[in-house]
Amino acid sequence: MARVQFPDGAFCDEPRHTDADVTDWPGGTPLRFRPHGDGFTLDSTFDYDSIESVYVHVQALFRPYDPLDHEDLDDRDDIYSALDQRKEYRSLFASVCQVCESEGIAVLPEEQNYALLPEEQNYALQERKPWQLRLFEQQDLPIPDTLFKNDPDEVRAFYDDHDEVIYKPTSRGAPPTVVEEEDLSPGRRSKVETAPVQFQEFVPGNDLRVYVLDGEVVGAMRYESEAFSFKIDQHENRSVDVTAATISGEVRETAVQAAEALGLTFGAADFRLTPDGDHRLLELNPAPANAGADEFAGQNVATAVADYLTDPDRSPGG
Repeated sequence: MARVQFPDGAFCDEPRHTDADVTDWPGGTPLRFRPHGDGFTLDSTFDYDSIESVYVHVQALFRPYDPLDHEDLDDRDDIYSALDQRKEYRSLFASVCQVCESEGIAVLPEEQNYALLPEEQNYALQERKPWQLRLFEQQDLPIPDTLFKNDPDEVRAFYDDHDEVIYKPTSRGAPPTVVEEEDLSPGRRSKVETAPVQFQEFVPGNDLRVYVLDGEVVGAMRYESEAFSFKIDQHENRSVDVTAATISGEVRETAVQAAEALGLTFGAADFRLTPDGDHRLLELNPAPANAGADEFAGQNVATAVADYLTDPDRSPGG
């Protein structure tokens, strides 16, 4: 149960509240989030400007480290699918709470302090794609038009508004897939109701990764793959080649601003580079691997990280 308090206004002396009951999740409860939106839908619809504070009663679904603590999982044969389903709900819900915090709304318990260890904080940050994209949009960084939703009718409308659309997890774990017309048939669309899904306008071009450390770009590489996304080739166990990339000042600035928006000293920004030289920011990885960039693309990311960590002039924690 998430309890949201609103300002009193002229109607009563005591602040009123609205409940977003999530005790039936996973289920068909309406969910909606747009990075550029003025609010969100979690059972009820809320506008950020109208929310004064949020109190979250955290049920077991949103505890990321004991997902087996659910009696309803005992009867599920597809245990891995069930756990993935809960991960998608958790990603959207935690992102909404963190967006509320970034909007200056009091949230208890505080989402930003929910993870105790640095590695847990990185893990949470990587899973909260809706929150990431919201922060990027607020910084006017170029991101693809994106919809997080479990309503099949709105998915159809989003599809009709774009030349091509892909879908992928709300959090992480699966490669992007192009939405085909048959995916929008009544039988296929009904599957959207089982969990929130990320729908995104397709950006033609190449995949690019840019490494940022302490406000500076320390490496960049371009993926060479058979499919439109290198993640598809990786998922299908095909080789993916990487090459050194020369990036524009605009891409460099976007990568640095993305890291600053998330408060990260080190991270890797993933982009799509269009044939006409434009770029779109997809996400920022807070704990990126760099061996491939260094070994196969001639970068020196590991050296830059080591130099940063051993710099005698760097203050602890800075």
